[in-house]
Amino acid sequence: MSNITVTPNKGEEVNKTGPLNAVEERKNRPLVQQITKYYSDFMNNSTIHGFKYLVDKEKSFIEKVWWICILTLSSYTCAVLIKSTWRKWEENPVFIALRQKPVSLWDIPFPAVTVCYGYLHNKQSIATFLSNESENTSDPCNAFSDYQTNFPSFKEPNASEFFEKTAFSMDDIFSECFIANYGIDFATPCSELFSPIFTDAGLCFSSNMLSRNDIFENVAYLPSTHLEHRKTVNWTVDDNYSGIYIHVYPERLITTTNYIWFSLKPSFKELGCNGKDGFKVILHHPAEIPTLARRPIYIENHGSYEIGVKLDMTFTSKELKFYSPERRKCLYSYERQLYFFKIYSMELCKMECLANYTLYFCRCVPFYMPHNITTNICGRNKSRCVGISRSAWLQYESGFLEKPRGIKSCDCLPSCTTITYNPDVVQTLPMEEIRNIVVSVRFRESEFMALERQELFGDVNFWASCGGLLGLFTGFSVISLAEIVYYLTVRWLVVLGKKILHRGLQR
Repeated sequence: MSNITVTPNKGEEVNKTGPLNAVEERKNRPLVQQITKYYSDFMNNSTIHGFKYLVDKEKSFIEKVWWICILTLSSYTCAVLIKSTWRKWEENPVFIALRQKPVSLWDIPFPAVTVCYGYLHNKQSIATFLSNESENTSDPCNAFSDYQTNFPSFKEPNASEFFEKTAFSMDDIFSECFIANYGIDFATPCSELFSPIFTDAGLCFSSNMLSRNDIFENVAYLPSTHLEHRKTVNWTVDDNYSGIYIHVYPERLITTTNYIWFSLKPSFKELGCNGKDGFKVILHHPAEIPTLARRPIYIENHGSYEIGVKLDMTFTSKELKFYSPERRKCLYSYERQLYFFKIYSMELCKMECLANYTLYFCRCVPFYMPHNITTNICGRNKSRCVGISRSAWLQYESGFLEKPRGIKSCDCLPSCTTITYNPDVVQTLPMEEIRNIVVSVRFRESEFMALERQELFGDVNFWASCGGLLGLFTGFSVISLAEIVYYLTVRWLVVLGKKILHRGLQR
């Protein structure tokens, strides 16, 4: 066979093939074509569902439009569900459930017990006071009421001295006191167990409360003899007792057979003014100020009473400690600084807020509200103003009335650890004639069920839910994210490196 040589015509070029020519061809491609090929390479190899159908050359235009609609609908649905999940995670990350482990009475403080006399004022003390003021003492109660009306307000320390001198003293109320704890029964002076405190029931006497230095800031005024309790030992408001210690304060009881016992002298109308026969006993948290809003127990002038204590408790799991108060919907005792109090609780916050409202409306506060030494103390003729301001405050906080300018919202969130002591009273000896009234207080049960704020939707749950939705609707995963990063960085650098290498070989 003879060889045939083909000579190209003039003006024609010979098409040469080879690796270098292929590289030169890619080099001469427009930039848009290179980007398109790079994009198609990603779409064909991506693990995200449906992307490969958009660049498949065998698919018709109608098929690609159909896949675009499917991908758009899936992405939109996925975005809506993720937004709903995020809102749930942001706004309601907490739920309250029954705590799995019951709480032993050893783990919580015994309640503070506050005893208030049935009458606000001691008739004999009033007569002595009016006599010193050269007033008529034939009817001490009415004469004292008229005397108070003439004074619209008082100043400290005269106000506290005035109310304390005309009230019943500890010796007028208590006969003897007794404690049974740690297997030891012993009598104790009532003055060591109880300390005076002003409440909305008048001058009362509290036991097992925190001391004035542990509750009140220095700006708050208290008479020097009030709340002289022991300093807090091995106990905090948020975590209660930190371990197994015998020496603690507030006191705790170890069994249901332990109790506090005290004897009261009868209260009669012939002895006092402004009130009724008997006593009021209030059980409350050791770190809170007693008020009549705590549903006091009314003790009559005869009989022996046993007060059994039941508990309502709410704790907060440790996972929520790093949440903001707005998200967990509660405050720890150190997270908000009050003006008059060293520790935060919702009750103390409301008490301070009400005092501020009353001072704003009446230019004075009742003697039992927190105040400093320069604050005016309301007299008897300001009672109506005090009542109206309390009613207005309740309506402002409930949102029924718009707050006046100059008044800030209280925003008193619940405490993260709350313990409510619910009394169950049994009159064990209903005798008509008895020299003294006997009252004992003890826990009804050795263990109590409690509620706990728990993490409903934590960070792990949120990302797991979002990942599940993305995988369900689009097939997107961490690997898909890695692919995107790969094509934007590593793959691009590799392609660029090859181009540079081929240019070097051509030279």
